[in-house]
Amino acid sequence: MVSLYFSEGEVSCRCGCGDAVMNRAFMDRLDAIRTRVGRPVWLTSAKRCFKHNLAVSTVGESSPHLLGIAADIAVYSSHERWEIVTAAVIAGINRIGVGAKFVHVDSGGVAPYVPNMIWLY
Repeated sequence: MVSLYFSEGEVSCRCGCGDAVMNRAFMDRLDAIRTRVGRPVWLTSAKRCFKHNLAVSTVGESSPHLLGIAADIAVYSSHERWEIVTAAVIAGINRIGVGAKFVHVDSGGVAPYVPNMIWLY
């Protein structure tokens, strides 16, 4: 287990390279989200290696996924979206991206890093 709720397989890069090195403080925040929601949450993406990130991300080298300080959490309804966003803010997450089927949460990235923001995909 990488944290109280999440295994290495859940946070590993989806390309299969095995990179699963996550930031401890960020994982504590993910655990806090899961605790507050009170049910399992599913990560669609967490740690990414450089090669995989280039294939799936538009932000390239500044992606917090590269640093193990970001995760995308699957959501299936507007209510779940609200639960995750609310729990993330309470857990101290200061950057949130909201998509139709996921909520991105992160704790920063490579400069230029702008804290305290929420955006739509």
